[in-house]
This record gives sequence, structure tokens and C-alpha cells, in this order.
Amino acid sequence: MTKGEIQPAARPGDGAFVAAQIAEIRHHPALPAAIDAFFLSMTEHQKAQRVRRFVIGDRGRRLAFWAALYLDAESRQQLGPGLTVNRLCDVLQAHGDMSRGRARAIFHLLRHVGFIERAGPSEAGKHQAFRPSERMLRMATDRLALFFRALAEVSPVGRSALAALQTDGFCALFFARVGKLIVDGIRPLDREPLLAEFVSRDGGEYVLMHLCLAHSRADPVARRKGIVFNITEIARATHTSRPQVSRIIAAAAEAGLVARPSRAEIVVAEPLLAAVNDAIAATFTDLAAITEVVLADLPALSPAR
Repeated sequence: MTKGEIQPAARPGDGAFVAAQIAEIRHHPALPAAIDAFFLSMTEHQKAQRVRRFVIGDRGRRLAFWAALYLDAESRQQLGPGLTVNRLCDVLQAHGDMSRGRARAIFHLLRHVGFIERAGPSEAGKHQAFRPSERMLRMATDRLALFFRALAEVSPVGRSALAALQTDGFCALFFARVGKLIVDGIRPLDREPLLAEFVSRDGGEYVLMHLCLAHSRADPVARRKGIVFNITEIARATHTSRPQVSRIIAAAAEAGLVARPSRAEIVVAEPLLAAVNDAIAATFTDLAAITEVVLADLPALSPAR
């Protein structure tokens, strides 16, 4: 491991231990309600401001958002040079999701919307350093709070994290400790290959959340025969075009993840629901392990200024 590279948060045990932890959360009686509440809060949070959809609307942009935060956290913890254009592009390219050209375009998008700003004046012969703006940090803190509220339903670590979230240094320490896991695991629905038809498409993650919410709210008969899923309303709620939502649903139907008894009705397949639950359980397990390390490393829980 080279200097400046952050190790993932340590886990208390081997793969068998982690598998047991995932299984414990996966079969927790409160998990279905926690997922519903999480999806509801995530969709409401996303719907509140149109810019959020453009900043984190697809897998590549979500990756850039969180990667920028942990690259900046490296320098705050004196573990690396911090956030530069080249370092962010290296991370995005290494993940295999995009070209360097698109990575640079996403960086400039983050700057354009005021999420990334210069960290001091430029110096000859040195790469310009950048940092997340207060606006970006507020959004990240808000989204972490949504994670922790849901985690609190299935783990006491979530309750401790909520209490510590507004303390000095918590978020910087969290982003530093999370390291590469923030790229691979913090996106809750990007864990299961079966969900790629949704999460790899612009706005698809939120379309999937709305679909799961509609399914959970329907009565058993409607779930079997088909739930009403208004594509026009979903497009408006996700700040996505109606044709884009239709393409997402059509691709999911072709993959056997949903069935379309009629143009207005959808039946959600059990494998899709199981994949969502598996992805959330795995993410919650990672989140709990990382957060335990962060809480142990905090010198004191002084309120953030």
C-alpha cells in the first residue's frame, strides 16, 4: 500500500464474521420498515432540490461525489495530498465506470454547481488543490443522517452515530476511515449485479426506490396482480424525463425483474426485492463497522460549531 492510500475500516474478524453480521441485519424483523423509511426519506430529500439529481443522478456522479469527500478527508487526516483533478479522475477511472474525459467533465460539473472550490491559491509547479464547499458538506451530512436513522432501526451503532454526527471532526474522520469502501459500498443499491438495470441508469436508483415503496404500500392482492405505477408522476418526482423512466422499467421487465400486466400496472419480482434487501443489509453492515471505528477514534464528543 502506497503512502496516501487509505485503508478500509478494520472489521472485527474474517469473512465468516462479516457474513454473520450481514445475516443478522438481513433477518432483523425491523429491516423491511427501516428500508421503507430510508427509501421514503431518500426520495423526499432528492425531490426537494433539482440540482441533487444532476449532481448524484447516476452511478458515475454518485461515485464522484463521495470520492471527492474522502480524497479531501485524506489531507485533513494527513494521509494524502487531498483532492485534485487528477486524483479524482484516477479514482473514477480505476473503478471502471467511465473514461477520463467524463471524469473531468463530472469534476467541472461539481465546480459549476458550487460543490467543489479551490483550497487556496495556485502555485507554480504544483497541482491545484480543491475542497468540498460548505454546501456539499451539508448535503453529505444530511445524507449520512438518513443512513444512520435507518441503521438505528436495526443496530445500536446507528443511534450512537446520530448523536455524534454534529460533533467536531466526525464527518472528516468518517470519510477518511471509510476509504475505498466509500466508493464500493456507500451507495446502498449498487451492491447487487441484479440491480444494475436500475442503478447504472440516470435516475434509476430513485425510480427503484419509488417502485419498492409502491410495492410495500400495496395490499397483497395488488402486489400479485400489479401495482399502479404512474410513470409521469415518477418522472416529475425524480426530475427525470418520462421516456427515461419508461426505458428503465422496460429494461427491468426484459431482465425479468418486473412484469407488466398492463401499461399502468407492474408486478415486482421476488428476486428484485431480495436483491434490494441483500444490498441494504450488506451496506448497513459496512456502515456499522466503519462507524464503530470512527466513534472509537473520536477524542471527545464536543458539539460542532
